[in-house]
Amino acid sequence: MNYKVRILIVLVGSIFTGSLLAAQQPQSTQTVQTPQATQQVAQPNSPNIGLDHVNQINSTGQADQAAQTEQAMQIDLLQKHPDLGAGDVTRIVRGFRVAPVPLNISGKDPLLVGLGSYLVNTQGGCNDCHTNPSYAAGGNPFNGEPKRINAQNYLAGGMAFGPFTSRNLTPDTTTGLPAGLTLAQFQQVMRTGVDLKQAHPPISLLQVMPWPLYQDMTDRDLRAMYEYLRAIPHAEPGMGTAAAPAPPTS
Repeated sequence: MNYKVRILIVLVGSIFTGSLLAAQQPQSTQTVQTPQATQQVAQPNSPNIGLDHVNQINSTGQADQAAQTEQAMQIDLLQKHPDLGAGDVTRIVRGFRVAPVPLNISGKDPLLVGLGSYLVNTQGGCNDCHTNPSYAAGGNPFNGEPKRINAQNYLAGGMAFGPFTSRNLTPDTTTGLPAGLTLAQFQQVMRTGVDLKQAHPPISLLQVMPWPLYQDMTDRDLRAMYEYLRAIPHAEPGMGTAAAPAPPTS
């Protein structure tokens, strides 16, 4: 039986200036639902929005309709931000589509959040090691099931790899910092693999996270990943086991 899911995706931000860092404008917060999750998207008091309203997706044709919605959002974003390349626009819009949890974009750069979601959820493989269990019941693609991310424990860590346990990447409840790290510390970890928390002395370098791969990412990409991690909700680790092989270690 058909039912309709309302999508209201509004992507905002000032025009990019190289590093994608933009000045913040006074904002009001709106509830927005994507195919993956309901998101909090900041809407400025300005007509310069990147993604216009797209309503009423029919469940029977949801995949096709989502693709059409994505294409429409890409066209709109290119019109609102002509300085963005087509590749950037595609990744930003796809990032919002695949985000599996609600996002709080208030006070953040939404363009970076969308790009960061794309990098974290489609390229970084972060979910396989930092969500325990990685997939919701009945949603493990390695068992031939339609993929469904474990949103309740998303990126909260707790996955054991021998003597090592993946860290909680979600915002700290006190500081709001992802994994309790500042942007500078996050970049340091991603570029050098240093274990700033010294969880396994005398080992000073992270032994499971593939930081030798991440260290070659651009500053902009790392900034985007950090901005996305700032936008996801805090979560606590689950009690599952690894659903997929660990990535290669150094």
